[in-house]
Amino acid sequence: MIKLIATDIDDTLLPCAFPRISEQVAAMIKEVRKRDILFVVASGRQYQGLAKTFAPVKEDLIYIAENGAQIQAPGRQVQYEIMPREDFRGIVHDYRKFSSQGEFLIVAKDCAYLENPSSLFEDLVKNGMNYEYRVVDDVLAKDLDVLKISFYAPDGVRDLACETLIPKWKGRVNMMMGGAKWLPAVAKNADKGIALKKLLQEYAIAPEEAMVFGDGGNDIGMFQAAAESYAVEDAAHELKAIAKYICPPAAKNGVYQTIVEKVLKQVSADCEG
Repeated sequence: MIKLIATDIDDTLLPCAFPRISEQVAAMIKEVRKRDILFVVASGRQYQGLAKTFAPVKEDLIYIAENGAQIQAPGRQVQYEIMPREDFRGIVHDYRKFSSQGEFLIVAKDCAYLENPSSLFEDLVKNGMNYEYRVVDDVLAKDLDVLKISFYAPDGVRDLACETLIPKWKGRVNMMMGGAKWLPAVAKNADKGIALKKLLQEYAIAPEEAMVFGDGGNDIGMFQAAAESYAVEDAAHELKAIAKYICPPAAKNGVYQTIVEKVLKQVSADCEG
């Protein structure tokens, strides 16, 4: 029996940069919680923005935010994994070298920071992902406790990530693709999978009782932590290779459909039986 559901957001539960969940998804989450099943939002997004996206049900959720660098759950102290400053500064210098291909944001404990963003990138961060942020000229001039730094390339980050930056930073930070367009980096011990394992242990839930959904390399840890794993059809090849199941993409409400069919209907049938 499923006791916990964890899902990535962008291009998994929702099409990328959708600012609000639908009434349909909100109703599904409420039904999940009525059955005492935990619902975990596991995202590379900022916690404050996620709370806005899930506003109708925000109090009913557990949050794994910033790719595992922050865990926020009712009745427990917020847990952070801060990136070493030397690593943060080094990655900023690297990301700046590729400014012709994209832009980056930095998420600290207080809010996010954008370094002289284009109007399109600022609109994406503000209105697409609901971030709380500030615009600065030089992020390195700030004394920040950094949770995540993430590069955004509209034309995709795969070549930059796989050929250059991920190999360079391997072993020092946790850097992996977050979907096709994002390259986030967090502290070495920050990962969605590590965070999920902590939650499973805290709530005494077995891996066989956990269902997870994802689309990118930053979801691999979750898929390794839970027995019931679903990759959306358009997920990264490396994630689909280890997924137990494949479900329809975000554009076809695949996560919603799967939870209704495999969890809510099954629970109702068990109760009737």
